[in-house]
Amino acid sequence: MKEILKDILTENSTRQIREELVLRDTKLYVDLPKMQAVLGPRRVGKTSSMNLYMQELYRVKGVNSSQLIYFNFEDERVHFLPEQLDLILQSWRELHPQVNLGDCYFFFDEVQA
Repeated sequence: MKEILKDILTENSTRQIREELVLRDTKLYVDLPKMQAVLGPRRVGKTSSMNLYMQELYRVKGVNSSQLIYFNFEDERVHFLPEQLDLILQSWRELHPQVNLGDCYFFFDEVQA
């Protein structure tokens, strides 16, 4: 399963932010040192808000792309048991051994899955 996770993480780290996204005041704060949850009904732009936030961290704050970890739990290639969730971090560390996880930003989409 780690190889599949590595493929997914690599795909997610190299995917392009769609240019048609419009910057909005989403109330996601770049400098907030805590976890933020984005809640709302389906199809209102939660994932797009996360993408814009990641784009701001990368372009404006200079955060290295290897510090931006995005994972969508609705990816049909994987199905997790709760005790397997650490495999995401293990896979990321194997892909980026030089990166301290404490310096990373984690973006988990569709966590209810």
